[in-house]
Amino acid sequence: MSLAESSITRFLAEHTLNRQFGEEEFSRLGAFVKLSLIDTTGVAVAARDEPLVQSLLNSHSANARNEGAALFGGGPKFDVMTAALINGSMAHALDYDDTLPWFQGHPSVVLWGAILPLAQNLGCTGKQAMEAYLVGLEVGCLLSQYMGNEHYAAGWHGTATIGRNAATAACCRLLSLTTEQTVNALGISGTNSAGFKTSFGTMCKPFHSGSAARGGVEAALMAQAGFTGSSEVFESKLGMKGLMAGVGSNSVGLAYLSHHPVEKLVFKYHAACHCTHAPIDIIMASSGTHGFRADDITDIKVHCSQISMDAAGNPDPKTGLDAKFSIAYAMSSALVKNDTGIANFTDDQVDDPDVRALMSRVSVDVDETLEGLRTTCAITLRSGETYTDTQDPNERTVPIDEQTAKLVGKFTSALKSLMTADQMQALREAIEGFDCLDNVNGFMAATELQ
Repeated sequence: MSLAESSITRFLAEHTLNRQFGEEEFSRLGAFVKLSLIDTTGVAVAARDEPLVQSLLNSHSANARNEGAALFGGGPKFDVMTAALINGSMAHALDYDDTLPWFQGHPSVVLWGAILPLAQNLGCTGKQAMEAYLVGLEVGCLLSQYMGNEHYAAGWHGTATIGRNAATAACCRLLSLTTEQTVNALGISGTNSAGFKTSFGTMCKPFHSGSAARGGVEAALMAQAGFTGSSEVFESKLGMKGLMAGVGSNSVGLAYLSHHPVEKLVFKYHAACHCTHAPIDIIMASSGTHGFRADDITDIKVHCSQISMDAAGNPDPKTGLDAKFSIAYAMSSALVKNDTGIANFTDDQVDDPDVRALMSRVSVDVDETLEGLRTTCAITLRSGETYTDTQDPNERTVPIDEQTAKLVGKFTSALKSLMTADQMQALREAIEGFDCLDNVNGFMAATELQ
């Protein structure tokens, strides 16, 4: 499908409202939506006690109430917009949630962050929430197509910019707005789209996803109440394309994608920035194959793309959050501790002397021939051997049954210290039957920590 450049905002609004899912299509895609939900729920509840979450709870305590939208993990309830902010931030606090290159960021934390509070408020069914997720994901990928990868490369965090508008579309779908209202909602969210990659390694990165979720709810509710915005917020030379490094591709449509976006979600199995995953996988696979340990290594040369360097090139992280954006720390910690879970990226682990000793032998440089997350590592041992490998975590295809088993394992590992086995089983059952729920309140109750 080709697109007249002047109509992208309206095109996305019409797609939001007119997209229909047949029974077979919804069943097929719904299985992947549930994977996104079990992953998002697990990492969100596991982050409930993170400092940035506690800071958000404290700074917004005046908005707490007995009746309202529930948070992941329970506790006080809030108005819909505040709940979206906190849930969206909480789910991204560990940087352990799914990603999607076609979205230029982390889609599920933004979308579920916005959808679940609004769905609670409206009394929407589980199936309606899932359809809103699919529509929001599609709109995000369509907008990403239109903007092009130049947008992310210029320093914009797609989770914040693309994500805010995707969340807006999902909320407009839940509210059953008119086309004109949805155009206005996108005009509102579009003009508020922001988020800089310089925030990586700080609390503002997860705040990006929470702010985008809140912004999506806010834009849809404002448009419903009659607030207006630009009808060409994306395509104008003074709009998102013109000012935020968009290329304005006319080849926009789901038909240009090889699969539905939900089928291409990339789930994380290391609790760090996705740009660290190829180096982690390379050093762990090489160690497993060749039997070396950290003390056997004299030198590690990492070559990555500029995007990976910008996101995860920090050579000297100071905090656990900072360490998630350090290729040198992430791969060194993985080998030294034989683990890449949540516990490795805490403030008390970042100065581990054995990890720091290996980090001192790691160099990270940009190779202009590498794109995206593709990374090459050359590991030289004291014995003289050098082992070299190149990997890209986005190039792997994992069958859904295998993906499900891995995500259940990740979910269990993240929550086993917070929930009993019976609680975890009840939550998994609520997710598995999510499409049959009359409302989402029971699901949110199942996330509560006792």
